[in-house]
Amino acid sequence: MIISSDLEAAFTKLQPFLEDLQKAADELLLSIADKCRGSYEGSRIKPLESIVAKTEKESIKYPFKEIDDLLAATVVLPTRKQMLEFEKQVAQFCEIVESKSEREIEPEKFVYDDRHLILRFRSEYHAVLEKPFLGEFLFEVQLKTYLQYALGKWSRGTYKTSDFSWALNRLISRTRALVEMADTALARIEDGALEPGEVVEFEQYVRRNKIIALLKEKLNPVQLPEDMRRLAITTEKYLNILYKFENENPEKQSEILRNLSGLLDKNQDIVSSESLTAYNSVFIALFRENKGQMTRKLSDGQFSLTRKSMALLVTSEMLSFCPELANLAPESRVDLSFPESAVRAQFLPEAFEQTRPYSQSSDQSSDPPIS
Repeated sequence: MIISSDLEAAFTKLQPFLEDLQKAADELLLSIADKCRGSYEGSRIKPLESIVAKTEKESIKYPFKEIDDLLAATVVLPTRKQMLEFEKQVAQFCEIVESKSEREIEPEKFVYDDRHLILRFRSEYHAVLEKPFLGEFLFEVQLKTYLQYALGKWSRGTYKTSDFSWALNRLISRTRALVEMADTALARIEDGALEPGEVVEFEQYVRRNKIIALLKEKLNPVQLPEDMRRLAITTEKYLNILYKFENENPEKQSEILRNLSGLLDKNQDIVSSESLTAYNSVFIALFRENKGQMTRKLSDGQFSLTRKSMALLVTSEMLSFCPELANLAPESRVDLSFPESAVRAQFLPEAFEQTRPYSQSSDQSSDPPIS
């Protein structure tokens, strides 16, 4: 595309100001995206070729003043719910000059409709206090869900092409409809807004949710992991060592969980500890009460109903509370040793160098031999 020297000269003068604007926007938007559990995908200064094309297409009189996406940034968020939180946060630092909502389009159409915010820094924002001219510029933030972002990456090559394709645009529109349906479903899952007919009392989940509720009640919150579901599954495996817990009827399972509750109450030293994990506390409570049976079954490979053997991670913190764990057979414990080659590389670098396929002497080339 041929661009006049007048436009190039004007853009060259403007570019340093846009770079300062970009730096301030990146700093702010990254911080807010993190707070909203999102991902900041960066920003770009609009290329001069794109500025010229937009100016000519829309007959813009003052392109360097009126174009609102001279700087454009992208923020990706889990669902539309986080978009509202992002807008609330960004409004503390920027004036929202315009908010282009995806819900303003005709309901039967599925076109490019990601949410756009047109922003201007508030005069009290620290970056503007240092460089007042920043408050004169508009900039754009595109808000996308993760699904919208993935679709955008895929369809980018067909959005701005050299010709028109009905088939491609039709396919993209249909895919956008599916993405919107999936986004709505994810938002409902996050809100827990399920219809009565969608709620099924699945036996395995009911059982594991009871374990989660029990451990949340009994253990020090510091011990609890973010992934409580994995903790419930592991606790279930510990209970299988003693009781074949998951094969018992609901009444028996409730009795077993009451026994576990009593054991945790009995072992306050471990449940209140800040050096043990929840996994450690549950296992030690069970082991202290059933040393012989658990030692024998672990040695026999009877760790779970679905696997013949599984090793237990016994840490120094666990041993300080339950020294008897040291008596478990080596095959029942996780081995934290390094691969032998890595040990040699760390502690005997000269010996390791000799084992390399292309170890070189002073008179050899650094290149491997060519076969």
